[in-house]
Amino acid sequence: MRPVRPPWYLSVVACLLAGCGEEFEPANSGPDGASCNGPGALSDDFEDGELNDAFRSSAFGTDMVIEEADGTLVFSPTDSGGSGSFESRYAINLRGSSVVVEVPNPGASFKGRSISLSLVEGTTASILMAASDDLQSPGTSKLRFEVTTEEGSTKDSAPFDPVAQRWWRLGEKDGVLSFAASPDGAAWTTLGEVPAPAFVDASNLRLGMSDSAKVVPVGAVRFDNLNPQGGSFCGIDRLRETFDQEPGQSWAKVESGKCAITVAGGALAATLPPSSGGECSLKSRHGYDLRGRAITFAFGGLPAEAPGTSVSVSLTSGDSDHLTLEHRQGKLTATSLLGSATSTGALALGSGPAWWRIRESAGRVEFELSSDGESFQSVHSLLVDALPARFAVSLRFYVNFAVPETKSVIVDGIN
Repeated sequence: MRPVRPPWYLSVVACLLAGCGEEFEPANSGPDGASCNGPGALSDDFEDGELNDAFRSSAFGTDMVIEEADGTLVFSPTDSGGSGSFESRYAINLRGSSVVVEVPNPGASFKGRSISLSLVEGTTASILMAASDDLQSPGTSKLRFEVTTEEGSTKDSAPFDPVAQRWWRLGEKDGVLSFAASPDGAAWTTLGEVPAPAFVDASNLRLGMSDSAKVVPVGAVRFDNLNPQGGSFCGIDRLRETFDQEPGQSWAKVESGKCAITVAGGALAATLPPSSGGECSLKSRHGYDLRGRAITFAFGGLPAEAPGTSVSVSLTSGDSDHLTLEHRQGKLTATSLLGSATSTGALALGSGPAWWRIRESAGRVEFELSSDGESFQSVHSLLVDALPARFAVSLRFYVNFAVPETKSVIVDGIN
């Protein structure tokens, strides 16, 4: 939010006092009663002048600049137009909650322009709220709200008033998805309601704009006060997976080459047939907080030593930071890359059952190994000045060379 701009500063206070989400109550509550991994985990007032590393920005076919300036998130296209997006790296859970954003400067002209707030899952599913020109009524603009799934799409719209609809909201309650707008972030008008699609459990938040009309001057578009209600990422110890059924929408699964993932009998198996190569991986779509917590992986079986065979678990944050344990050629190796600092450690490890653990306590990250799930020994330990606020969790099984026998890894559970 820009430091001095009455009376809109007062509207932020009104929004916070009103809860910004009115009747919405976050469904994902932690042990202390606080919600986590809801929209509030991606809260940003855009005041610090640096793009939030929980998001990635992308510009397409243009020299568009996406930056924080004057206390807002600014999309500045060139006179040749273009499009851009600011999308979260981590999925959020919309159940019982709402995404809120202020759109203080939608621009003077909507000819060929679209400004959007959306929740996306993959490339085929989305929830969209967007202001654009009304092709049926030249010279006017409309606020569109759409839901798209593999089964089809639902579309509706209302006339767009940039003053009365300065704040936008997407909310879910009792299986109903609603689209709402407000002049001040406190008094909301519901514009449309539809049944909530299943992917509201895990979808990525995206702010975007596009301009194809090349109307000069194009002008900047600003967003402000994203989810001012606040929130947090869930502790990593709350990520539990027993593999009693197929991993749900909270996981992204990849199978390449001839690698195949199966889930049965409370275990996940990633298998490659003889004389074949490939990779299987499973990555959490939500982000998790490691600080003061631990995550444990239980392996029922690891592949015997073979060239080019690797099993690893990683906690990744942003584009490069990661904490990794990797089993390769009879050794379990721990690797930490945080900022520009890299450190490693290793222990011998066979192919039987094993428990791997990564934990943080008082600024120290421990990589640990156990043969019984109770007594752990250190693989590597390091002190860190500042640990990222959230990580995605990955499991990976990789065979680079075509080995003559079947290779597999069995994972009994997480935490």
